Amino acid sequence: MSKRKLYIFLASACLAGYIWIAISLLFPQNHIWGGCLFRQLLHIPCPACGSTRSVLALLHGDWQAAFHFNPNGILLALLLVALPLWLASDLLRRKSSLYHFYNRMETVLRRKGVFLLFIGLVLINWFWNILKEL
Repeated sequence: MSKRKLYIFLASACLAGYIWIAISLLFPQNHIWGGCLFRQLLHIPCPACGSTRSVLALLHGDWQAAFHFNPNGILLALLLVALPLWLASDLLRRKSSLYHFYNRMETVLRRKGVFLLFIGLVLINWFWNILKEL
């Protein structure tokens, strides 16, 4: 992926994330939106279920609830803070540090062991989400 496409994608993803969080704050899940489409169709939580509630809990300073809803929400919140700052820094300084980091991480994730570890963590989180429902 080119640097320009990556930066546009990341900026758009962050903007979408901020809009989603704002909508979730303004219109609680039970009033306007029924929640995760995956969950509505299959009646089991998806690996990301609880991420929005996790970020909202963090906004209210409740780290324990954030972890309980979905640990990925903590990572998501960190990304929503760090990525725009990193993008702005690169653009203002005319650097490509985020793009170089992306390329390094893409190389690392192509290693079979790292990829399997990542998939394993996603599956463990997914099973944890399902077990919380029982």
